[in-house]
This record gives sequence, C-alpha cells and structure tokens, in this order.
Amino acid sequence: MKKRSTAEKIISLMFNMGRAIKKHCLASSGRADGLSILQIEALWYIQEGKEVLMKDLASHLFIAPPSATSLADDLVKAKLVKRSEDKEDRRTTAISLTPKGKRALANFLKKRMEKAKKRIDKLTQAEKKSLLAILEKLAKENDQSR
Repeated sequence: MKKRSTAEKIISLMFNMGRAIKKHCLASSGRADGLSILQIEALWYIQEGKEVLMKDLASHLFIAPPSATSLADDLVKAKLVKRSEDKEDRRTTAISLTPKGKRALANFLKKRMEKAKKRIDKLTQAEKKSLLAILEKLAKENDQSR
C-alpha cells in the first residue's frame, strides 16, 4: 500500500471535515431549518455584501450562473432575498437579504454554530490562531485562482 504524502493527508482530512460539517448542519430531513446547505451558504455570502451580483454568487458557490439564478428564485419565493436591477444595465441583477432572510440566517447560525464552536473551543488559543491563519491563506489563494 502506497504511503500518502502530507498534502494528500491534509486534503483527505479537509474533505472529511467538510462532510462532517455538512452532516452536522443538516437536519434529519436533509435540510437545515427548511433550507438546503447551499441556500444557507448563499444567505451567508449575501449577508457579507450590501447587494450581491448573481455572477459573484455563482462564483462563490462554485455553481453555474443559471444554477445561481434558480437558487435565487427559490430564495425570492421564500421571501428571504430580494432582487434589484441596475438602473443603467437591466441585465445586471443584484440580490440582498430581506429582514426575514436575516432572521432565518441568524436562527440557523445560533443553533448550529454553538455546537461547532464547542468543538473549536477544544483547541488551544495558539492552535486556533494557527488554524485561522492557514484557512485564511488557503481561502485567499482560492479566491485568487478563480
């Protein structure tokens, strides 16, 4: 059996953690508070900006623009986000959270993050700082390679 490299071990652990986080976030029906994990991630990303362009949402979620549009359609129907068109370019559509969307995201984060935070709190302060620095560096590299 071939011995795995350090990079391969890290990648495997990252995938395992991703699956564990997703499993942890999903309710028994496969949905978190009536929302899919992709919808939650979309709300979380939209919250970070005042208005988010559809192409940026698609890029952030690693999905095709038509899939982002479909996702936004569902969120608009649920009254969690609202659309606004650019007055100068009607082809450009931005989305932002509604008060209902803000509440839904806050409720999800409160319930789910408390459990995740307990796991992270098992790390020392130095370990937390190191992990944060590493994840930020990887995220920055990911953003630059898009």
